[in-house]
Amino acid sequence: MFWTIWSKIWWLVGIAFIAGVLYLAFTNLRLLVQLFSFLFIVSGIGGLMYGARTRRLQQQSLSWFPVSGEILTANLEKETHRSHAGSLPSTITTYMPRVEYTYDYQGKTYRSRRIIVASINWPLQEAEEALARYPVGSTPTVWVNPNRPQLAVLEPGLVGKTTKYLVIFIIGAVFLCAGIIGWFIGPLFVR
Repeated sequence: MFWTIWSKIWWLVGIAFIAGVLYLAFTNLRLLVQLFSFLFIVSGIGGLMYGARTRRLQQQSLSWFPVSGEILTANLEKETHRSHAGSLPSTITTYMPRVEYTYDYQGKTYRSRRIIVASINWPLQEAEEALARYPVGSTPTVWVNPNRPQLAVLEPGLVGKTTKYLVIFIIGAVFLCAGIIGWFIGPLFVR
């Protein structure tokens, strides 16, 4: 129900937000700088916490319980985004290998779509290689979290994706640093 209402009024919320920002920009610029700094700090901390949690789960997945699974579907999702930033428009394409599989653990059947713990964008070649490893009907080993059996992966550990997980930490750290700088130094430049 929430999403139905949201889909009809999101633009009103956007207009109210822009109006609020403009009002603060003309009446209390210092407060506006601190508000955005606070949002950057919260986003940075959230990114770092998500990165730490994901990294911890990836490390723990090395000791999860192995069971046999069955691949139900395997396809490549492609998303294309157009950016109009800068002088020339550009197109960014991301890929996500989608594999759905079932597995039995302690007498109960589960379904999952996770290849690795985190949901990340893959380069086209890596996405195609991942799909080739899991053709429909194959029976790969599924690594099941014994504490939460609905959480399972096909590839435990970091599996050559260390730099992709590092990006989460870098983005979180950049947001946190920008927020801290904005919080303490920004008001010095605003009357």
